[in-house]
Amino acid sequence: MTCTHCNNGQFNDTDIMCISGVLIDVDEFTEGWQRDIAYPPAPCMCCRVCKGAAWNGEEECGACGSTGWNGGRDLSQEALADHAAREPGREGE
Repeated sequence: MTCTHCNNGQFNDTDIMCISGVLIDVDEFTEGWQRDIAYPPAPCMCCRVCKGAAWNGEEECGACGSTGWNGGRDLSQEALADHAAREPGREGE
């Protein structure tokens, strides 16, 4: 899905991109991301109260259950898998 907030853009002139609402290094996504960690939310998916700061433990946030994600549920693995499944040649990853 194209992110209407981030426009799947790069952040701070790095390889970090918004991929379906997840901030991830584009090379890591392309080469295969880690399945046993949580990735931070992009600005389009972060908690509106803490702005995603609770994701990495910088603060506690009751609005998102200190996940940093809007709605309180970490969607990083689900969103990355869904995005990869829609890319040609990545089925079943």
